[in-house]
Amino acid sequence: MYKSKHAEEMIQVRGVTSNCISLHQLFADREAFVGSGRTSSTITQKGVEAMIESGVSHQMADKVRRLAIVYGYEGIIITILPMVDGKAKNYTRGARKRSKGRSFGRSKE
Repeated sequence: MYKSKHAEEMIQVRGVTSNCISLHQLFADREAFVGSGRTSSTITQKGVEAMIESGVSHQMADKVRRLAIVYGYEGIIITILPMVDGKAKNYTRGARKRSKGRSFGRSKE
């Protein structure tokens, strides 16, 4: 399993073990193209059920289910994202907070 430097940093920051990544790679059953030749891999409920049937604990299966792994060319792991409500989390770096209260598209009178 090859990882980019960014992926190694995110794995450490998010506390993801190599066991979690291995389980994710084995049971991931949904892929989505995310642009620039990259794909995002996630696990559906069927994948979670298969994981539990194979002897993985419910807690570990839930932890692995909440991850999205983005792969680049030749299967290199680019990054790992947490999933929120079935979608990989988007990071806006506070853009929505900064724009709150501003009026867009209104002319000054």
